[in-house]
Amino acid sequence: MSALLSRRVAHVTMLRRVGITGILLSAVSFLTIGGIAVAVGQSSIKKELGKATNQHLATVSINYAPIAGQAPVVIAQTKGYFRAKGLVVQNVDAPSATIGMDNLIGGKQQFALGNIGSVAVAMSQGFPLKVIAPLYYSATTDGIYVSSASHIKSISELAGKTVALGTLGNDFEAVVDQDLVNAGVSPSHVKYSLIPLPDGAQTLAAGKATAAQVIEPGITAAGSAIRPLIRNVWRAALGSSDALVGVLMTTKTYARTHPQIVKEFLAAYDQGLHTAGTNAGILRQTVASLTKLPRKLVDRLRLPIFKTSYTVKSASKQLILMKKFGLLNKNFNISGLTSALR
Repeated sequence: MSALLSRRVAHVTMLRRVGITGILLSAVSFLTIGGIAVAVGQSSIKKELGKATNQHLATVSINYAPIAGQAPVVIAQTKGYFRAKGLVVQNVDAPSATIGMDNLIGGKQQFALGNIGSVAVAMSQGFPLKVIAPLYYSATTDGIYVSSASHIKSISELAGKTVALGTLGNDFEAVVDQDLVNAGVSPSHVKYSLIPLPDGAQTLAAGKATAAQVIEPGITAAGSAIRPLIRNVWRAALGSSDALVGVLMTTKTYARTHPQIVKEFLAAYDQGLHTAGTNAGILRQTVASLTKLPRKLVDRLRLPIFKTSYTVKSASKQLILMKKFGLLNKNFNISGLTSALR
């Protein structure tokens, strides 16, 4: 087991209850959150990676998955933004972004994608990570749903029930905890179980949980078979829908020893991020290619928000909630992470 996974297992065991699917799966899955998730291979994406350039600066690696939240990286690759900066960008196969972050720490890749809460947990455990850019903000793509046939009408009725989440032990669980508290329910009276991120609607249909996290394309595909208890968990808990969820990172050592590569990578990445945020046609075309979903379905999806600026207040609120609910060491210096987001 890798160092990051080993520490993650210990951290979750110490700090938090975990549902029937087990601790280790939580360790493997805790970074894969947000956007659109589809369990498909990445062979078509790999074909687009690693194209040579006459002005070669460096070959670098990053892991990314077939989810809409990671579209900026794909856009930067397929539109040639990386090649124009002299970079050959290769994809590292990893079953989860957690393993991608472990690869980053171990020097097997130079950049990785993750979320604010999971990065904070890793940093609190001594891993030298450096957040260098935003990835995406949540829209109405992270919600808690029930089957339309369910008698549950409000999250205030979830005490004693099982709620299935696609990630445990980080900022998503923290905001759900706060949503429960706001509704008068103690989080300790709710049992969380861990499910694969794309499987929320199927979990409800199979009766395996009373409520579940459902993301796109599951929300649109399920249609009237499900209904929301909380359409946007971030807005409900944080008081704003503008919640920074995904980030791009490297290690502090790599940033210090390879400043020019990081500079050029960021310049190309920012072009991809800007395109994702301003050109809906290219964004949806990229999501369709990335996820292998029919374009007609992709055109109906509610996608994440992409922009090049940070919302530091949102990130700070998420980390404060993690501390509040025992998901992050109370001694962790939040400003050590958020200062990089200014």
